[in-house]
Amino acid sequence: MACIAATWFIEYGKKFLGVRYRMGAKAQLVKKTNGGFCYRQWDVGKGNEHLVSRPDALDCSGFTFLIFRGAPMLTNEGGIPLPHGSYFQVNSKYTKPCSVGEALATPGALLFHVSKGAVDHVEISLGDGKHTIGAVGGTKVGKVAIMTRTASWFKYGRKVKGVHYE
Repeated sequence: MACIAATWFIEYGKKFLGVRYRMGAKAQLVKKTNGGFCYRQWDVGKGNEHLVSRPDALDCSGFTFLIFRGAPMLTNEGGIPLPHGSYFQVNSKYTKPCSVGEALATPGALLFHVSKGAVDHVEISLGDGKHTIGAVGGTKVGKVAIMTRTASWFKYGRKVKGVHYE
């Protein structure tokens, strides 16, 4: 697995700003036979898989799944096989623990929220200590957005193996 700059993942993620949030939705970059790319879009457990030019919806871990698996394909480096599901991502063999403060200060690090004792949300740090990007649910956001967060909102920080953190 090659090492790709963390800032590359962030810039790739910004291309999806505004994509709506839908629980269970994920997409994966697919190389077409003509050499172009499209996205395989589906909702977990619904069997509604289809190809699209841009994902129409993502959930939080579907967003990170897309960014870390698909982005490296565009650089011919191969994807980082993060699983879908924030619980599975925080416990993945492709992530390594770091403090929440370190993750907020590290572009491309993952930050996890816990509710009622369970990991229920993931976002990607922009590295400035307060901003993240992710697919955020709810009536006020409901889309991929850049958010302002404090360290106290998150419980866990993780760095992704195969990412070059500067």
